[in-house]
Formats: sequence, structure tokens, C-alpha cells
Amino acid sequence: DCSNGAYSKIAKLALNNYKTVQFINDKPNGTNINYRCGALEPENILNLVRKQNYDYGIAFDGDGDRAIFVGSKYGIIETEKLIVLFSEMLHNENSNKTVVSTEICNKGLEKNLEKLGYKLIQTEVGDKYVVNSTLKNDAILGAEPSGHYFSPKKSKSMDGLIAVFHFLELLHIYGDELKKHLK
Repeated sequence: DCSNGAYSKIAKLALNNYKTVQFINDKPNGTNINYRCGALEPENILNLVRKQNYDYGIAFDGDGDRAIFVGSKYGIIETEKLIVLFSEMLHNENSNKTVVSTEICNKGLEKNLEKLGYKLIQTEVGDKYVVNSTLKNDAILGAEPSGHYFSPKKSKSMDGLIAVFHFLELLHIYGDELKKHLK
């Protein structure tokens, strides 16, 4: 779900090798951005995924800095769960085991990261705080529970499409077992 916004064309170009991807809300007209679609209405993509028997769906917001993920058998996937999985995937022996999120993230994020040996730094709500703290602390990932993800090695700002590539990599790693890892 491109939210009739910035990724209406870009997502198609970036994902053109995936033949089973269907795009919706990809016809911006100047007034329909975020209108009853996209990351603000993730139930819409979830219903479509289930109705058309897809495994997963993604909903961007209008400016493309947010991505919400859904699974046909899972429902709306909590951002905090993906933060943990993305952090594990992005970590290597040379990276700092630090993750940044906002003060409104759930306690489960902190506990799950602690179990894996990560440090969670919490900031005020707002992407600029997350980005600045991620860079300042050389963190592996920054994210907000609203679906904003910041990968400092790949981008200078929050970027929903980079989050999609991280998600696709998780699917490559876990395949059908991803649902188990989301618990």
C-alpha cells in the first residue's frame, strides 16, 4: 500500500524483481495522499492480504518514512518485534550492540533486547531525536513504534523502503518460520 504518496512509483521500481507483489493506492493525484490508506490504515492491507491469500503486506505512509508490516496469519506486526529481529540481523562483530527508540516503546522491547545483550537508549518522541541519538551512540538501528526505522549504515533518515528490504532479508533467513520468531 503506497498511500498514494512518495513511494507510488519508487516502490515499484525497487521491487520490480518480485513478480508476486501487488501495489495498491499507487495513483497520487495531489489530494489523496494518506486518504483512507497506507500506514495510517493498516487494517486495509491486512484485509487484502487475507482476502487474496498473500503471506505478508506492507503499508507505507505518504512521505515514505514509515512502513507497517502485516502477516496473513499474524495480523499487524508490532514494530518493536521487528526492531529486535532487524537488530539481530544487522549486527556483526564490528557493530555496537545499541538500539535507539522512543520513550513510548513497550517494555517488551527493552527486555528482549537485554536478553540478547543489546542496550536500548530511549529518546523523546520524534524522528529527529531517534536519528540524532542513533548517530551519536553509533547504534545499529533506530526506530519508533509508529513504524519509522532508521538504518544509519544505509540512509541518512527514516526510510520505509529500507525497512522493506530488511523485512525481505528476514523472510530469506527465516522463511515460513518467521511467524515463530515474531513471538
